[in-house]
Amino acid sequence: EAGGVPAADAAADEAAEDEDAPIEDADELLNSPAFLKKKIEVLEDELAKLQVEKEELEKKVEEEANSPQVLRLQADFENLKRRTAEQALETRVVAKVECIKELLPVIDNFDRAATLKTTSEDAEKIKNSYQQLYKMLLDVLTKNLGAAEIEAEGKEFDFNFHEAMSQGSSDEVPDNHVIEVLTRGFTVDDKLVRPAGVRVSTGPKA
Repeated sequence: EAGGVPAADAAADEAAEDEDAPIEDADELLNSPAFLKKKIEVLEDELAKLQVEKEELEKKVEEEANSPQVLRLQADFENLKRRTAEQALETRVVAKVECIKELLPVIDNFDRAATLKTTSEDAEKIKNSYQQLYKMLLDVLTKNLGAAEIEAEGKEFDFNFHEAMSQGSSDEVPDNHVIEVLTRGFTVDDKLVRPAGVRVSTGPKA
């Protein structure tokens, strides 16, 4: 029996070595230069295929991007942006025009008050105070709202910007030219707010 135990152990060791041998052989095969070279070749082949697929996809995307349907959609979108911007600008201009129109009667009253003759020092002080307010109001119109006063006095009558409120002869102002401005006219962003009310010359007396 004593002699039988070592023999059994030896047999068991040999069996274990035989079981480990295929595993060791498999590791050697996977790490062998030939296998690694083949693996690299397979990966390179897959990479080349992916590159071809990528190029084909990019070409397809480019073709679709330049298709008539896409180009038409792009043109429609650009037109929509342009119209939206134009409408927004027009809305702002209309709002400014309406605001200026609301202030014009006040401007007219200040202009009429400026022509009144004062008869006392106190009245002159009040008039000067009003003129300061008048200047501030004109600054609001021109600087804040962008209004521009229409030039009229001495200019040839232009029905696009002038409204004839009266006529009169003049030795100094030529026929069909503006003698004086009766009510101021304004434009904003090249849009007419109100024409200038003017007195038009008919030339020298006959």
